This record gives sequence, C-alpha cells and structure tokens, in this order.
Amino acid sequence: SITPTSTIASLNSPVSLRFTMVDNTDTADTLGRLSVLVPITERYDPVEELYREYKRGLDNLNRDYEILFIIDGDRPDVRSALEVLGHGDETLKVVELSRAYGEATCLNVGIGHATGDTILTLPGFRQVDVLELPKLLAALDTHDMAVACRWPRGDGFFNRLQSQIFSSSVNRISGLHLEDAGCTVRVFPKRVLQEIDLYGDVHRFIPLLAYRQGFDVKEVKLAQASADKSARVYSPGINLRRVLDLLNIYFLIRFTKKPFRFFGFIGAVSALIGGAIAGWTVFERLFMGIALSDRPLFLIGTVLLIFGLQIILVGLIGEIIIFSSAKTKKEYVIDRIYHFADGESRSS
Repeated sequence: SITPTSTIASLNSPVSLRFTMVDNTDTADTLGRLSVLVPITERYDPVEELYREYKRGLDNLNRDYEILFIIDGDRPDVRSALEVLGHGDETLKVVELSRAYGEATCLNVGIGHATGDTILTLPGFRQVDVLELPKLLAALDTHDMAVACRWPRGDGFFNRLQSQIFSSSVNRISGLHLEDAGCTVRVFPKRVLQEIDLYGDVHRFIPLLAYRQGFDVKEVKLAQASADKSARVYSPGINLRRVLDLLNIYFLIRFTKKPFRFFGFIGAVSALIGGAIAGWTVFERLFMGIALSDRPLFLIGTVLLIFGLQIILVGLIGEIIIFSSAKTKKEYVIDRIYHFADGESRSS
C-alpha cells in the first residue's frame, strides 16, 4: 500500500532514501523469488509503458517476483506515475534517492532492499523483447550469471558500429568474450553482486568484474526490442567518459592487486629515457667540451629521470598498501566444498 513519503538517512552512507512504497511481508517465503531492479537515471522511457511491458514479460515467467524502481534523484514525473501504478500491485517497490548518484549507486541500493535470491537488472529503457526472458533465466541452471545479447540487431549501422567497438574494447581488456557488452539486461544470484564493489560508472562492466572474481558468465541471445532500434548519437562528453571508464576498468582488472607492474613500467621507461638523455649531455660536457648551459636537452632528461623515480615510488607505496590490506580482502569465490568422511563424498 502507498505510505506517506519519509526520509531515512544512513549513518554509513551519504545516500538519503525516500520510500514511496514499502513491502511489509517480512515473513514471506522468499526462496526462489526474483527481484527485478530497474534504475531510472538520465535516460528512461515513459514509465507507464515501461512498467506494463516489463510486467507482461515477468508474468510470463510463472514465478514469484518483485519490481524495484530506483529513482536517481528528484524526478517528480516518474514518482507520480509509479504512485498511480502501485495501487493494487503488491509486487512494486519504489526507492527514490535524495539526489542523482548514478546507476551504480542505484543498483547497490536495490540490492540492499531486494528480498529475492535472484536478481534481474532491466534498464530504464527497452533493450530486449521481455517475452524471451525465460531463455536468460534458464542459463542460470549451469552458469553463475547470464547476460543478454541483442540478436539479431535491427538498428542502424552507426549504432551497431558503436556497440561493436565498445564490445571489442571490453573483450580485449577482460578476456571475456561478449558480443553485446552494452546490454544491461542481466540475471544472477544476489551473492554475485555482493562480491563486487560498485561505484562510479562501473555498472557497465558488472559481467567483467564478476568474471574477474571467478564467476561463470554466459551470454544469451535475445530478440532486440523494437523501441531500441532508433538511431542514437552520443555527445563527445559521453564518448570521452566511456573511454575513461574503459581505462579505469582496465586498471582495476589488470593492476588492482599488482599496482607496481603498472606504475613501475611507466616509471622505469621514463627514468631510463631521462637517464640516457641526461647521461649523454654530461658525457658531452666531460669529454667533448660542450657546455651544459643553454641546453634544454639536459633539463628535459633530468625532469624525465625525476618523474620516473617518483612514479616508481608511487607503485611501491601502492604495493605496500595492497600488502597491508590483502588479509581483509579476497579476490576469489568458493563454488562448493567437498567433505570426505566414512568413504562417502558430500559437497556443501
């Protein structure tokens, strides 16, 4: 039922939540329940259409589910529409953030308020035909995470080119082969996202982070939604942010536990080049009588040498920090444990 809007401030987080609907069935049996997270951020379709289409696909699953719309910031049109839609629908829960924090925060908040064991993430805009969701959930029988791939692609050449470039870049970084890395329709047990630290814009790379953590990721081809086939041209700022996100995720995947390999390489190259330049100019001064005054080459070599040594020291400090905190952080997931007792094998 609809309850008056209230504000709850967390002592451990700057996020302030305002609930417009709450689920009071604390004693409900949630075994096998599907929690559907729909973050409403910068880009979203009309909520009434989105809600009805998602409901149609979820009802087709023939299983218990709940829908959590997480509104990123003050969006009165979305809130009022969901309040109307929520009358008589016990499956709907709405969480509104006090300001815009980004999609990663929305997913974190959604996970914290989800009551189901299985999480399905759907974007605030149509990407796939929701009637094909059973194919996606069926993949969880043999894999830890299933991600959708829009196939066949019916949108324009430019859209497909952007998607292909992004997917190829992601695959080169991670070693995980995805044909449609830009699709955010995913399903996985709740524990998968509990093992991943989400912040900033890394929500785009949840399959990569799960794969890095040791989970088995499967891509499933689903029909593309007709509403997703319109041409999209992103601004230079968005494209630049995506490039920076790729660099960020590359560093997180390759060098989070071994920062010295990254900083040490850059520092060593800079120090060697700077040392060679400075050494040659000093050699010319000592044995060839060429003065060092009015020679910018000597200054450049010295700067590169000092810069390289500083970068190496940054890498060493990073290694010390990782070493000190390694005991409190794990980068693995145990699938099962086998017990051998009295000649019998049992797994847990």
